[in-house]
Parts: sequence; C-alpha cells; structure tokens
Amino acid sequence: MAAEIFIIPSPLSKDKTDILLEDDRRFVSEIKTFFVEDKKTARHHLKLLLPGVELSSLKMYVIDEHSKTRDIENLVDIVIKEGKVGLVSEAGYPAVADPGSKFIRLAHMRNIRIRPLWGASSIILALAGSGLESQKFTFNGYLPRQKSLRISEIKKLEAKSKNSSTTQIFIEAPYRNIHLWKDLISSCDNQTEVSVAVNLTGKDEFIKTAKAGDWKKMRWPDIDGIPTIFMLNAK
Repeated sequence: MAAEIFIIPSPLSKDKTDILLEDDRRFVSEIKTFFVEDKKTARHHLKLLLPGVELSSLKMYVIDEHSKTRDIENLVDIVIKEGKVGLVSEAGYPAVADPGSKFIRLAHMRNIRIRPLWGASSIILALAGSGLESQKFTFNGYLPRQKSLRISEIKKLEAKSKNSSTTQIFIEAPYRNIHLWKDLISSCDNQTEVSVAVNLTGKDEFIKTAKAGDWKKMRWPDIDGIPTIFMLNAK
C-alpha cells in the first residue's frame, strides 16, 4: 500500500465542529495513526469527527514548533510503515503557517502522496472577508514582540503595500493582540486601510475594514485573547 498523508482541517472556533465533507470523513475514519500539534486538542477534535471510534486505539505523534528536523525525518519513516496517516493542527488548516509544513516537505522528498482535505484557512477567510486587494497579498506571520521593532515592521509593511499594491497579512498571539492593534492604528497613515478578522466562524465572528484615521474615531472590537487576523493595504 502506497504511503499517504491526509491533511485534516480543525475547527477555527469551538462553535464550529462539523467541518468535513462526508467523503472526507470516510477517509479519516480509516486512519489509525495521526501526527498532531497537541494530543489533548487532537483527541477532542477526533472524538467529534469520529463518534464511536475508540480513541485509545489511535496512535498519535507530536509535531510542534519545538520538533527538530531529525525527529520529523524519523516520523516520516513511520508514515511509510503505516501506509495511511493523518496530519492535524491546533486550529484551521495544517501546514499553513503551521509546524506541519516541514513534515509535508520531507514527505515529498520520500515520494509520499499528500491528500489535502477540504477545510478553512483563517488567512484566506479573513482576506476574502476584508475586501482588500486579493490578487496580490503576503502573509507575514508574527511581527516582533518588542514595541519599537514592531512599529518599525508595521511601517515597512505599509510602505511595501503601497509600493507593490499588495495586502499585508499578519497575526499575533491572542494575549498580545491589544498591543499590536494599538501600534497598528497609531503607526499607519490615516488613509491606509486596516482590516481585522476576529474569531472566524464563531458565533461572535467580527470582520471590519476601515481607514486607520476612521479606526481612531471608532469603538474598537474586543480582540483581547481572541484569535485574530490583521491586514493592511496602503494606497
């Protein structure tokens, strides 16, 4: 049996649990070995996806931000031995802004078939909901934690957006959202469009795009401790 890795999306919000197409759910039900970012979260997710399946019968191996290349190479050997495995992240789409990308790249080098299942990426949902330039965009991951460096990076992204007509997308650890948001609004030119997408797919989902100058006059959304995507587009 040829080795295959099924990329299995996870809910972006606790409010959303039924996220797989029926055919994809059938594929997942046949998998007994999973590579996950966190075992506890993965068990909860798989319990919802596969009611009736005995979780203790499933094998789980961790791939997270601390995983070294050599360790991941050893896990690829397990894929070849097992034949059919699943990749699961904490939330959203595995291997997109996620430690699983290195696992997938190494799997390609071993001629393992990759089977991405249908599912949402918070980055794409945020961009689609923002109304900002979507033909050309850049995802920048996390900005610097130090305030002065963070502000400097925001100004660089704003200039890059203006010069290349691209939307710049970035994220922050939820507990630091407020710090990034304040620096973003205060640092950008008043005419720069700034968009925020909060708790995507959740009951209190919020997406709003406005000029930085207008944001300064508006009531700000509650983003403290809540998964959020930030975007800007400078004209």
